[in-house]
Amino acid sequence: MLIYPALIATDSLARKTLKSRAGVWLVGGKLFVAATVFLIINTITSSIDYAADRNEALDIAVREAVSARYPYDLKTQLGNPLSPLPGALLLALPFVLLGGSAYQNFFWLAIFLMVAQRQSGLGQKASAVMWAILLSPLFLQEIVYGGDLLANNIYLLLAVLWIVLPVERQAAAPILPLIFFGIALSSRFNSLLYLPMVGMFLVNRIGMRSAAVWLSVSLIVFAAITLPFYFYAPGAFSPLHATGKLKVEGLPDLSAAILLFTAIVSLWVSKNTRTVNDVMRNAAIVQAMPIGLVVVADLVVNRSTSILGYGLNVVVPGAMYFFSSFFDKKVPLS
Repeated sequence: MLIYPALIATDSLARKTLKSRAGVWLVGGKLFVAATVFLIINTITSSIDYAADRNEALDIAVREAVSARYPYDLKTQLGNPLSPLPGALLLALPFVLLGGSAYQNFFWLAIFLMVAQRQSGLGQKASAVMWAILLSPLFLQEIVYGGDLLANNIYLLLAVLWIVLPVERQAAAPILPLIFFGIALSSRFNSLLYLPMVGMFLVNRIGMRSAAVWLSVSLIVFAAITLPFYFYAPGAFSPLHATGKLKVEGLPDLSAAILLFTAIVSLWVSKNTRTVNDVMRNAAIVQAMPIGLVVVADLVVNRSTSILGYGLNVVVPGAMYFFSSFFDKKVPLS
């Protein structure tokens, strides 16, 4: 984290000396470097059969669905069940058809940068936030493995911003953002942790009745995408087994207790959500809860942990909040 102030100063100087169009090329160049690193490292790791479990899970599920087979009957080469929900399969479909779901990471990074540049205030932080994500070891790990967590977190974040930014500016949110949010919710079950903070943001801004109507659209989309796969084969719907990642070897199964505690914390921290910054802060806190509890328990009992990679769920909203609060307090995130 100590390197961030130096990067902030560098980017601040660059923005003062370069025109806005050049600034776009600056952050675009960082994206190009990241893509180049991915292509080189991913080619090397693929040639030695590197275990890219999350990447493989999404690719398998999409290809099974495209072949008109139930996408959750198979497992990865490590024997793990396929945990992405149907919404993640839908969003990854074009990239799998082009060669692999790993490419969606760079598509969503590019979309994120374009959105960031267009938002008042947020565009000035886009480069710093990009550096925060690029320099995260969790990001580098995801690039090597070609996993879907980065894309998942970015398109979920964009879906939330697409709803809350117009509301904060007192403009009506159209139907498309609510539909996209419903699809994004059907990506991984931890995505549902965004519901309380988005819901309370809408309640505090537009009232209980309007918030209920708006969220019902997203929930209907979520149910329409997810439930058919569940009801087709409830016992084989492997995303339900993703809670197994919350188990700690040597301890009783505390998954239910961890999920209940996380849900309570989510409701508690979301009650005063009124700004975009509040949403980003609360998202980082809530996403950190199950990961943090499992990591601490695993380190104490087994002196190791295997779930730390999911900390990327915290890095994306956390970087957004960190730089919106620390980098330039005079310019609001929205």
